[in-house]
Amino acid sequence: SVATDNASNVESAPVNNDTICGYDPDPPTGNITLPVNGSFYKSGDPIDINITGTATDPRGVTNVYVYIYNDTDDTYFNGTGWQASSVNLSANLSGGTPTTNWWYENTSAFPTWATNKTYIINISTRDAAGNWNETTATATFGYDTSDPTASIDIPSNGTWYNALTNISGTAQDTGGSGVATVNITIYNATAGSGGNYWNGSAWVASAVNLTATGTNSWWYTNVLSWTNGSTYIVNVTVEDNAGNQNTTPADSNIFYIDTDDLSSQVNAISPYWQTNSPLAISVNASDVGSGLHNVTLYYYYSSTNGTFSGPFNGGVNSTPWLNTSAINFSFDFTTNGSGYYRFYSVATDNASNVESAPVNNDTICGYDP
Repeated sequence: SVATDNASNVESAPVNNDTICGYDPDPPTGNITLPVNGSFYKSGDPIDINITGTATDPRGVTNVYVYIYNDTDDTYFNGTGWQASSVNLSANLSGGTPTTNWWYENTSAFPTWATNKTYIINISTRDAAGNWNETTATATFGYDTSDPTASIDIPSNGTWYNALTNISGTAQDTGGSGVATVNITIYNATAGSGGNYWNGSAWVASAVNLTATGTNSWWYTNVLSWTNGSTYIVNVTVEDNAGNQNTTPADSNIFYIDTDDLSSQVNAISPYWQTNSPLAISVNASDVGSGLHNVTLYYYYSSTNGTFSGPFNGGVNSTPWLNTSAINFSFDFTTNGSGYYRFYSVATDNASNVESAPVNNDTICGYDP
C-alpha cells in the first residue's frame, strides 16, 4: 500500500509486496471410470476390488470422497458393512495438477457385491482453495453372478421332420443383467468326419457358433437344406449382459430328417366277387426313415360298373409303426351295397410326409350279397 498525508507527502512504494493471496471460486471436476455408468459386472471383474476415476482442478485436487449406495436395499457402505445413512469414504490420490487419478480399494473391507442388485457410486471433490463439489459424478451399475439359461422349442427333441425352416427357443437370466446373446451349433451326426458342423453357408470340421436373432425369445432362420435320412443335433448357449455364459450347452436337442421313401398299396382282393360285408382288406406299406404313422384307405363306387363316384374315405389305420420294413395294415371295409369297388391307399409317415395318390387304383372287386 502507499499512504499520503495532509501535507501532500506520498509514501514510497515498498520493495516487496506486503502480502499475497489467490482467488478461486470454481469447484473441481471429476469422473468415474470404474464402474462404467449403466454397465453390468460379474464375479471376477475389476469392480470386485477397485473403484476408480479422475479429478481435475487448476489449483490441485486435495480430496476425493466416494459414496457407495445399494439402490436395491437402500443402504450405504461404511467401510466395513452396510448402514442406513450415507458415509464419506476417502479415496487414494495419485498424480499432479490439474488432473489427478483417484481410486478406492479398501482391501480389508471392500464391498461384497450381491447378484441381482443395483449400486450407485457418487463422488465429491475438494480443491486446494477449499471449494467443494458435492455432486461431481455418478455411476450406476448392476451385479450379476448367475449363468443364464436357454431351451430349444423347435426342433423338438427326438422328433422326425420332413422340413425345418426355423430353429427357435427361449432364454432367461435371473441375475438381473438380462440376456445379451444366444448362439447355437448345428451338428450332422450322420455325416463323415470333416464336414459335421454348419457355419452358416457350408459344412466344416469344427463347431461354429451361429448367433440367433432375439434374446428372451430367439430364432435362427439361416438353415440349410437338410439331408434325407440324417440325424442332427442342435446345441444352444447363452451369454448375459454381465458376461456370464454357459460352459456347457444350456440345452441340446436331437432330430431326424425324412423327406420321402414311403409307399403303400392295397393288396389284390380275391375272388373278385365278394358276398360278405365288411370286406377284409389289407394294405402293404413301408417307409425308409421315420416309419409309418398311418394308412388311409380310399375307394370309388359304382352300382352299374359305369360311372364311379368318389374317392371316399374307407377308414384310417392309425397304428403307429416305427418299423421301416413292409407292414400289412388291415381294414374291415363296410360296403355301400351291391356294386363295383375300386381301392387305393395313401400312407403317412412319422415325419408328416404324405404319399401321393396313385394314378390308377390298386385293386378292384365286386360285391353281391
